Amino acid sequence: MHKALTIISRKDKDVLDIFLSLAGRSLLSFRYYKTRTFAATDKHLVTSFIMDNNIPVAYGHLDEEDNIIWLGVCVLEQHTGKGLGYRMTKHLISYAESKSIDEIKLSVDKDNVPAIKLYEKCGFLVFDENQKSYFMKLTKNNISEDL
Repeated sequence: MHKALTIISRKDKDVLDIFLSLAGRSLLSFRYYKTRTFAATDKHLVTSFIMDNNIPVAYGHLDEEDNIIWLGVCVLEQHTGKGLGYRMTKHLISYAESKSIDEIKLSVDKDNVPAIKLYEKCGFLVFDENQKSYFMKLTKNNISEDL
């Protein structure tokens, strides 16, 4: 039986601070806040957390930069492999659909195979790459039927 987890959408810097302090090795591949301050959330279209007993165990956002909507997802190291990344990604895609957003992009490290598989499962396709990363996008035309 699955625990009841809740998704909250808010730009709560205290919750974000707790999440980042607990993220551990997950921050090796999720480097969004390595080059940004918490003030970056002020420009997010949505910032969401999956909570387990008032502890944030997954984080996600949609961020607009240069007229591109970027998706970011991170799950606490000790909670990976439980479907939380999928649940958060699905939540963000639904949010984008509700706002009539036609395209979402993301970047993912080439060696982050679980994340690549997750994003492919959600309908994202690689459209570009560099030495370290794949750049993937989801458009209205390639949204997974199960979402």
